Amino acid sequence: MVIRMKIIKVTLAGISDILYHATKTPLLLDILKEDKLRMTADFGSEPDKSQMQKSKKFRPYFMSFSRIKFGGYSRTINPELLTIIELDGTKLKQKYAGAPVDYWGPSYRDIETRDTEQRMKYNENEDRLFSDHPFLEPLSKYIKSIHVILQPEFAKLKTDKDNMTKDEQDLAYNQAEKYKEIKRAATVHTLPVYFYTN
Repeated sequence: MVIRMKIIKVTLAGISDILYHATKTPLLLDILKEDKLRMTADFGSEPDKSQMQKSKKFRPYFMSFSRIKFGGYSRTINPELLTIIELDGTKLKQKYAGAPVDYWGPSYRDIETRDTEQRMKYNENEDRLFSDHPFLEPLSKYIKSIHVILQPEFAKLKTDKDNMTKDEQDLAYNQAEKYKEIKRAATVHTLPVYFYTN
């Protein structure tokens, strides 16, 4: 006897086991030193209201994360200033409630009218974490790794220093100091940091 089943609806619950948070590299040092992320207050925009109605309990703060490393919001940040923090969603859901959110809706990903880059920017692949408190802390408890794109002047310092102006070299050395500070701050929390040239 063959039993056939028809899937009527797939419902995603909770947050993913691995999450990503995109930020600008200049902000990373403060995030590591303070060991927290500031959540967003829920002011109830129209897309937010429809998502909040699905939540059993309203919480006044939320934080958006992505289920993919490089998509949605992270693609709106200048790549030369991009840092992506990988978080442990399994640990986060032990303390926080969360749910997937399709903020923009499918119309923004219309294959006929948008190119791949546009669709990736509007497809947030978003998981939203809800909280009664304005900060996610201690953040280091949930971080798995940190990924930093090196600014081009610093990368050039390593490969083509002789063809750089003094101003470019000064900027590159300042960037080098920032990267060292980031590495030290991450080491305090025993967090792995990876640096990329592109």
